[in-house]
Amino acid sequence: MKKWGSQAFILLGIIATITVLNKYTGISQYLSLDYIKNNIHEFQMYYDSNPIVTSFVYIFFYILITILAIPGSPLLILFAGAIFGTIYGLILVSISNVAGALFSFLISRYLFRDWALKKFSKPFNIINHNLKRDGFFYILSLRILPIFPFFLINTVLGLTDLKISIYMLTTFLGALPGIILYLVAGKSISVLNSLSEIASPSILGVFVMLGLLPLVSGFIIRLVKRYLNKIP
Repeated sequence: MKKWGSQAFILLGIIATITVLNKYTGISQYLSLDYIKNNIHEFQMYYDSNPIVTSFVYIFFYILITILAIPGSPLLILFAGAIFGTIYGLILVSISNVAGALFSFLISRYLFRDWALKKFSKPFNIINHNLKRDGFFYILSLRILPIFPFFLINTVLGLTDLKISIYMLTTFLGALPGIILYLVAGKSISVLNSLSEIASPSILGVFVMLGLLPLVSGFIIRLVKRYLNKIP
């Protein structure tokens, strides 16, 4: 009972933080393409004068919106491409992305895992069995395919027995194609009118193919293992 009391207190604290940030800081207004485009020169000048401070503020802000499930990571990646460049931007975004995902994962595991396992033990037993067998391939596909919200994946995986090391590695690898795409697009942020101009149907098709590749690879590996086990 005490454990649930502390968990409920933390959950209420998270909800209160989201509400306060949105109401009193107007954080959502800064996560718009128009705002970034209109202030890109000021951001660039500040970065040129304060590169280290800008880098740390960026990492903190990215992690914050990831934990709080505030939509805006594509815009932040565009921003990184425009301000930091492709290579340094890739480093900063990758660090921020994995760190934010890890915090969300751990919060979910600490707050809700025991309840979820008691309430839905059978489904989670099946999920945990499959993750133990092919978790790397499943999670990698989930990260690449632009189907499920990032926060939802972080939260659900936190309820499972998935190893943190596999979670972090697949988060890093699976996000790379999308991160690179938006970083490169960030170089032309001044002429962008909508994020839909970046994620064209052909690009989405490529991501679907990339996302299916780990699943196909995992299936082939299982078949090979079964075949080898049958050999005397």
